[in-house]
Parts: sequence; C-alpha cells; structure tokens
Amino acid sequence: MIDQASIDNRIAEGYTFLHRNETEKACNIWLEAWEDFKSWMGENGIKSLLDINFKDGWTEHPVNYAQDLEMELHNAGVENKVYLEERITYCRDLLSYVGQNKLMESNTRRAIADSYFKIGDEVECDRLYRQWLDEDPKWGWGYIGWHDCYAEEFHGRHNIKKAGEIIQRALCEDDVRDRLDVVDRALDFYNENGGDETVVSSLREEFGRLKASNMSHATINKPTPVTVVKTGRNEPCPCGSGKKYKHCHGKS
Repeated sequence: MIDQASIDNRIAEGYTFLHRNETEKACNIWLEAWEDFKSWMGENGIKSLLDINFKDGWTEHPVNYAQDLEMELHNAGVENKVYLEERITYCRDLLSYVGQNKLMESNTRRAIADSYFKIGDEVECDRLYRQWLDEDPKWGWGYIGWHDCYAEEFHGRHNIKKAGEIIQRALCEDDVRDRLDVVDRALDFYNENGGDETVVSSLREEFGRLKASNMSHATINKPTPVTVVKTGRNEPCPCGSGKKYKHCHGKS
C-alpha cells in the first residue's frame, strides 16, 4: 500500500523548496511524489484528480499541486531544457487524470506543445496544434497558444508571418470560444507588429463590445470583492517565467 501521508509530506516539502526559489529541487521531489501519487490513485480506484476530496488528509489540494508542477517545470526549463522534456512526459501523463476539467485539459495540452517548441521541435508543436484544432476548431486558447510560440521572441525562432496567419485563422473561425481573448491577442500582435488600420479599428470596436458584454454578465454574477495587486499586462509575470504577464498567469 502507498502511504498517503508520505506523498503529502513530499508535496509539502516541494512547496518549501519553491518558497526558497529552489525550483529544480521542488520539481524533482514533486516528480518523485507524482509516481507514488498515481499508484495511490490506482489503489483507491480514483480515476480523476477531481474525484479527490481535499479534506481527506491533503495539505494542498492535489489539483493545485498537479498544475503547479506543470508551471514550475516550465520555469525550471528556462535554464535547463531537461525540465522541458520532463514537462512533456509529465503533461502527457497528466491528461489521463484531468477528468471533465476542460480548462485543465486545455492548459495541459498547450504546455505540451509549448515545450516541444522551446526544445526546438517546431514540427511536433505544429503537428499537435493542427491535430487538436482539427478535432476542436472552436478552441480559442489553442490558436492563442500556437500563435504565442511564433509571436514571442525565443532564441531567435519567432516567425511573425506564421504568428499572424494563426491568429487570423482564429478570428475567421465562427463562434470561436474565448473570442474576447482571441481579439485581445490579435490587437496586441497588430499593435506591436503593424496592421491594417481599418482591421485594427474594427477589432478595437469588437473588443469593446465583447468586454462590455462580459462585464455585464459578471455584474449579474458578482463575486465577493477581494484586494489584489494588479500586474500590467505587458510587465514580466511575477511567477518568474520570463514571459509577459498577458502570456502567462494573465491568461484566462
């Protein structure tokens, strides 16, 4: 039998390393814990992370741990590509445990393709995005993730023409999900790289309409207000990934 307490202790230890900015050590211990965690799920007949009750002896909810591991493997991979390769393996594994959590599935898929791009395998990155978008052509954040690979400067391998073609494909897709984010990303791209003023003006108008509609909906379902420190969309993400906030934790 796999000891749940032992797994929980190692996950907690990983967070201790993370708080000390020892990202690689956090990733190493979390990856070890992940292997036992999967075995523990199997022994208890648990198929999805969403089926785990947080109150049943976990210091950190396993869903949070699983997503934090994906993010920190990326951060470690900025300095050491080995962790990007580990991220691919881990995220392919993680897809089997996300259950009906479509947002987590989307983020995990993008992490896989993004990692292939960053280790220099653009062919596999493109193949995965094409496959997933052929299966689900309304996946707005799929287009955004693929676009970002080529729009952002990364070791001189950006491709402005291709990035523009990808975001344009998203704009032309009827009823694309997360249209507000797609239009927002298109505006960022055209503002930074130049674009037809008529097109840009039309996108600005659409962005305003969509944002107003979203704000109206949010007012109807207004949550309890909380105080947060706002990071500018074009500022570096405070997580330390090296990405702009809008391309990292500023994502919806």
